[in-house]
Amino acid sequence: MESGPSKRIRSSSHHFSNSTSFDLRTLTFRQLVLSTATEDEALSFAIQLGLISKSPENCPKCKNMMELYKESKNKHGLLFRCKCNKTLSLSTNTIFENSSLKFWQILSIIYHFCNLDNVTKCAQQCEINAETASQWYNKMRLIASIIVSNLSEQKIGGVDHVVEMDEFHLYTPKNHKGREPSKSAVWGFGGIDINTKDIFVLPVDHRNKETLLPLIRKYIEPGSTIYSDMFGTYRNLENDLTDMNIIHRSVNHKNEFVKFDDPQVHTQTVERLWGTFRTVIPKTTNMSMTDSYFALFLYLVKYEWTKRHPGDRFRLFCKHVGEIHPGPFKLD
Repeated sequence: MESGPSKRIRSSSHHFSNSTSFDLRTLTFRQLVLSTATEDEALSFAIQLGLISKSPENCPKCKNMMELYKESKNKHGLLFRCKCNKTLSLSTNTIFENSSLKFWQILSIIYHFCNLDNVTKCAQQCEINAETASQWYNKMRLIASIIVSNLSEQKIGGVDHVVEMDEFHLYTPKNHKGREPSKSAVWGFGGIDINTKDIFVLPVDHRNKETLLPLIRKYIEPGSTIYSDMFGTYRNLENDLTDMNIIHRSVNHKNEFVKFDDPQVHTQTVERLWGTFRTVIPKTTNMSMTDSYFALFLYLVKYEWTKRHPGDRFRLFCKHVGEIHPGPFKLD
């Protein structure tokens, strides 16, 4: 049964006029709010960002060209319709699909996520509850993890490359008492190639040789020069990994942070990296969510988040969202 009279429109209609004259690379949250004051403006802005397609393509059912129609009973007031009566919503296979939130709210959530704002601030600014904001943040981290999924298997280092390597305490479950991390504590392990700034990082349950040596083989290229502290697992590293032909230099943090007789040997770069990571992952993180935060951190480092204006972060992440959710004509 037809949902009501519909009217074919041109995709170049004023409905899709540019919603903002602001430069997306320097877009502030206030400018975003001004640009999405109405749902029509928010829809136009989503189109401008590449989050929604306004261009009809071939019908997935009969392969004829679909056309854009105004539809009063459709949530967004618009849909794609084909002569075979196949219809597709503009939000199909987009980040907006199956959401009861308004366009401006979802765009604002993305902006807060890109600005690394906490869930509470996001919820207040977007007029939603904290649970909803948290669910959307989970969805954003999943998108980031898909974008960097190939990076998680890439090796760093190599001949004439220096890799600073270190493990770090992330958090301990709430029921633990005492000052020392418990056996159930969550640790991170990783390294950074000083030459290229490429990194690897992942959660580990243990810091013994049985756990870390296979990871060194997996993520660091043979022939690398490795700098580490004098943690027990790293002792005799060259002998433990003879087939990798690595050069291992270490610094004793009990006595010095930079090796006295060779100031180039230190782990300060990788330790600064872990300090940044701790600002990304909440202390109350559910252990099942740990992997998604590690993936998010890889994403932030890969795209040099700290060097970007919040507006440029928003622009880039929306581009990646559009790649993962490309719209109704890119269904699998």
